[in-house]
Amino acid sequence: MLRVLGALSERGREKFRTIALKTGLSDKTVWTALNRLIALGYVRKDEWGLYEITPKGEDLLKSKEHELLLARLTSSLTNLAALMREGTPISHDLLERLKEINERIERELERLRRGE
Repeated sequence: MLRVLGALSERGREKFRTIALKTGLSDKTVWTALNRLIALGYVRKDEWGLYEITPKGEDLLKSKEHELLLARLTSSLTNLAALMREGTPISHDLLERLKEINERIERELERLRRGE
């Protein structure tokens, strides 16, 4: 549900299709999440059929900022992997930057595992 909320927080209002594309989730998963988020008061659907995050939803996102970041990274990498599988050329520069980021994350994980 956080991935759906995060997608909505980026631009304010979104179409269902855009949310599904941004999150990389299946239509069924997005539909289920949106209906649950609406029922909980985190999202509303406006008169044009666009979904928007409510103030209550914004508060939830603020309290889950680290989880949202991980969800966005997961979504971005999932979408990138899908493009690569389809044969879309990815720049060498982007791949090098991703390698560097991954190495930094791995170093930080190792530091955390050691309790530093």
